[in-house]
Amino acid sequence: MIARTLKIAAALTLLALPARADEAATIETEVASVIAAVHERAPYQDWDAVRVSMPRNVRWHLAPPDRENARMIRRSGWIEFEGRQAGIAVCGNARTPLEVALRLDGATWRQVEQDQVIAALQRVIAASLIYREPTMVGEVERYQLGATDQMQHILRRVENCSQEGSRGAQRCDTAYILDVRPSDEVGPALDCRAP
Repeated sequence: MIARTLKIAAALTLLALPARADEAATIETEVASVIAAVHERAPYQDWDAVRVSMPRNVRWHLAPPDRENARMIRRSGWIEFEGRQAGIAVCGNARTPLEVALRLDGATWRQVEQDQVIAALQRVIAASLIYREPTMVGEVERYQLGATDQMQHILRRVENCSQEGSRGAQRCDTAYILDVRPSDEVGPALDCRAP
């Protein structure tokens, strides 16, 4: 009971990272603030910890309980800012969350100078590109979050675009996936997808 009260008190004091006064808030900066909050508070020891520690701008879908023997448990929701939305999903096993994924529709990094979520993350926490892999539909990039003497996480940035010249206009989305598993949890990466 006391531990849960302390978790709630800590979460209330750290609800949202303050935006810089000279930085305009956008859906991209909102996504970056959620990633930074997850980086700061992970790894999560149980599902209550992730629920309590998420910033206020995350809204959760109501969903029926998962099957007891489900291989992966998934909770999904969204972030909304000025008419734009980003999906969020937290995936894991019955004991604890293992990955947090956010998905944002819109321009690819080739269409803008730099990915705005990554740029916002670099202003808030140390984030550096460590690996880039071109794929048939986009790119997968891996970023190291956090300095070497602090807690570190690997953030995967996955770009998905429909083929050029397809029947509909080309559509792109970008997923940001952060592994938040505790050190004693081993196993393959999940296929955690945000709505």
